[in-house]
Amino acid sequence: MNSRKSQLKMAETLGVIFVFLVLVVFGFMFYARFQRATFKTVLQEEQEKRSVEVAQRAFTLPELQCAANNIVIDNCIDILKLEALSRMVQADSALHLSYYDFFESSKIAVKQLYPGMHEWNLYERTTNNSGSLFTPLPVSLYDPIARRYNMGVVEVTYYP
Repeated sequence: MNSRKSQLKMAETLGVIFVFLVLVVFGFMFYARFQRATFKTVLQEEQEKRSVEVAQRAFTLPELQCAANNIVIDNCIDILKLEALSRMVQADSALHLSYYDFFESSKIAVKQLYPGMHEWNLYERTTNNSGSLFTPLPVSLYDPIARRYNMGVVEVTYYP
C-alpha cells in the first residue's frame, strides 16, 4: 500500500512538472513573438530616423547653400552650385564615392516646381533591397542670374 501511495505521489509530481513545463514553453513562445514584433518596430523607426538624417544632410550641404553677404540663407539651394555639383558627381566616380559616407544608399533629386519644371539628380546609389523610404523637403531655389527665388523640393529616397 505504501508503494502505491508513493507511485501516486510520483505521478502527481510528474504531472505538476509537465504542466509547469508546458506553461513555461507557452510563456517563452509568447515572449519571443512579442520581442520579434518590438524588434521590427525598433528597426523600422531606426531606418526612418536614418532616412531623415540623410535628407537633412542633403538639404544642408555647404556646397549648395545660398549666401548673401556671407550669411547662409536657411532652406535655400543655389541653382548654379546645384548644377555644377550635379555634373561633377555624375562625371567623377571618385567624387561620387566620397559622398557615400553622407548619403549611404539613397537617391537624391532636386526638383524645381515653379516657375517651370526642372530636375537635377544629385546622387544615386541604390541597393537590391525591395523597401525604400521617401522623404520630400520643400526648398527655395535661388537663381543668381535672374536674381529670383523659385519653389522646389529635395526628394530623398533612402534604401535601408
